[in-house]
Amino acid sequence: MNLNIKQKKAFDKLSKLKAGCLFMEMGTGKTKVALDLIKSRQKDFDIVIWIAPASLIREKSYKAEIEKWSNGLKKNIYYFSIEGVSSSDRKYLDMFNLAKTFSSFCVVDESITIKNTDAGRTKRLLNMWNMFKFRLILNGTPLTKGLIDLYSQIKFIHPHILNMTETQFAHNFLQFKKEGWKPWKRWSKPENEQALIETIRPYIFDTDLDIDCKINFFDYKFYLNNAESENYQSVKESYLEGKLSVEFLPMTQKFQHCYTDCSSKYNKLKELISDILKRKEKVIIYVKFLDEITTITDAFDAVEFTGQNKKNSIEEFTNNKDVMVCTYGVGSMGLNLQFCNNIIYYTQTFDYKDKEQSLHRIYRTGQTKDVNIYNLWVETGLEDIISLSLTKKQNVLSNVKRIISKKEALKL
Repeated sequence: MNLNIKQKKAFDKLSKLKAGCLFMEMGTGKTKVALDLIKSRQKDFDIVIWIAPASLIREKSYKAEIEKWSNGLKKNIYYFSIEGVSSSDRKYLDMFNLAKTFSSFCVVDESITIKNTDAGRTKRLLNMWNMFKFRLILNGTPLTKGLIDLYSQIKFIHPHILNMTETQFAHNFLQFKKEGWKPWKRWSKPENEQALIETIRPYIFDTDLDIDCKINFFDYKFYLNNAESENYQSVKESYLEGKLSVEFLPMTQKFQHCYTDCSSKYNKLKELISDILKRKEKVIIYVKFLDEITTITDAFDAVEFTGQNKKNSIEEFTNNKDVMVCTYGVGSMGLNLQFCNNIIYYTQTFDYKDKEQSLHRIYRTGQTKDVNIYNLWVETGLEDIISLSLTKKQNVLSNVKRIISKKEALKL
C-alpha cells in the first residue's frame, strides 16, 4: 500500500534526518511511516530496537501491525517494554549490549512515557541516546500536561537541539510558582509555545487526522436519589472520620467508587446500549472498577477486556459480540478498533491521555461511520473537578493539591 499525502510528507521530511519525531494523530498511520523510514535506511544499520509500553508489546495486534508494514525489512527487530527497561536490570543490559554491539535504529513508541526526567526509564534512555545510530519517537499525544512534557522526548532525539537543562527549559518556556523543589508550573504563554515550536520544528512532523467522518459528543449528567445521596454522605464522613486532611487520589477512588453506579446513570447506560444495538452497531464501554465490569458484562453479554482478562477478547469482539467493557489504559493504546463507532465513558477518569487515546482506537483511518462519544457524569463536586481537569487537558496533580482538608473533601 502506498503512502497517502500526509504520510509521504512525513517520510520525505524525516528521511533526511538521523533522528526525529513522528507526532502524528492516532489513526493516521505513523507505524507504517516508521517502518518505511526504517526500510529506507536499512543498509546503514544492523538491527532495529523497538521500545513501547508493555501493554502494547504483549498485544498480538500491535506486533501484527508492525509485521504488516515490515515487508522488505531484512533486519531483526528486538522488542523491549518501557517498563522492562525501567525496572529490570537484565532487560536494560540486554538492550544496552545490543546497542553497544550492533549499529541500531531505535524506535520509542508512545514516547510520552519518557516525559518524566526523574523516572528510571527516562534516565536510562537519555544516558544511552548516542548509542543508537538512528532514533525515532512516535506519539499521537506528545503533550498531556504542558510544554515540559516535550523536554525529555526532544533530548532523546538529540541533547543539542534544546541545549539546556530542565531548569533552563522551564525558565525559557514556563511560568513559575513559589513553592516546590521544581518551582515551575506547566502553563505557558502563546509566545513561549511558538518559540519552542520554532526551535524543534526541523526535527518533528506533526499532522492532524483527516477522515471523512465526524465525532459526535454527548454529555449526560445524573443526580443521586435520596438514598444514594445519603449513602454517599455517610461514606465520606466515615472515610474522613478522625482525619484533618487526606491524600487526594486515594480519596477520589473511594468516593467515586461509592457513587458511580447511581441508578439513573445505569438506566441511561441500558438505554444507550439498546439504541446502539438497534442500529446494528458495536460499542465499547470504559470503566474503572471491577464490580462495574462484572455488572455490565453479565447484563449485556459483553466481552471483557482488562488487565486480568485479555486473551482473545478483541477477536471475540470483532467477530461475535457487539459490546466490550474496557478498563482505561488497557483499552486505550495500540488497538485498531475502527469497526466500532461508539464509546461510552461510564466512569470518568482524570487522565486526559487515556481518554484521548481510547477515542482514537475507533476514530482513525479506516473508520467509515460517524463516531459517537457518550460521557456519563454524576452530579458531585468530584465530577466537576474531573471535568475541569479534562477541559484543561491536565492531570489531576496539576489541578489540585495532593493533600486536601477534611472540610474541602466533604464538599466533593
